[in-house]
Amino acid sequence: MVNTNNNKQSGFGIVVGIIAAVLVIALLGLIGWRMYGQFKQNTSATPNTQTTSPNASGHTQPTDPNAGYFVIKEWGVRFKPVSGLDGLEYVMKTSISRADFTTQQLAQADPTCDASEASGFPGLGGLSRYATNAEQPITGATFLTTINGYKYYYGGGGAPCADSTTNATATNLLSTEKPELVDSLRSLEAAK
Repeated sequence: MVNTNNNKQSGFGIVVGIIAAVLVIALLGLIGWRMYGQFKQNTSATPNTQTTSPNASGHTQPTDPNAGYFVIKEWGVRFKPVSGLDGLEYVMKTSISRADFTTQQLAQADPTCDASEASGFPGLGGLSRYATNAEQPITGATFLTTINGYKYYYGGGGAPCADSTTNATATNLLSTEKPELVDSLRSLEAAK
């Protein structure tokens, strides 16, 4: 004779197993849903550090955090040019360890003041950077600051690019723009 009671109990065990599996899956889904809701709430409460400004069509666009600064993109640094230092340009020299500066007006007044020329004169001077653990310049350079493992120095150049006896315009520009560059470089910081 066949025992029908055992057959009924084995079917009941499968049903209990399926119900338990469904409950476990539902519980995991509920926990996941709650965690997602909490995560979404936390990220919406975190302020966005990037500023925006509306354009002509009323849409907002990100505002450049480096606006108003002169950025040396190869090094990831910036400085705020003082008023009057217009048309500033730089050229990377000696394997990008030095940025030589000039202005468009100074380079037009005297081509030897154009930092991109092969003359070797840096125009308004140059900004050099050295790793903090590397050999530092010995003389003739003014230490400005340390940023991200590099020390930055300003050097005015060994010889003036403008000959004061033949080009008074360039000499006058050099005498006003060079101190303006030095004042500007004092605000050197990491670019945003």
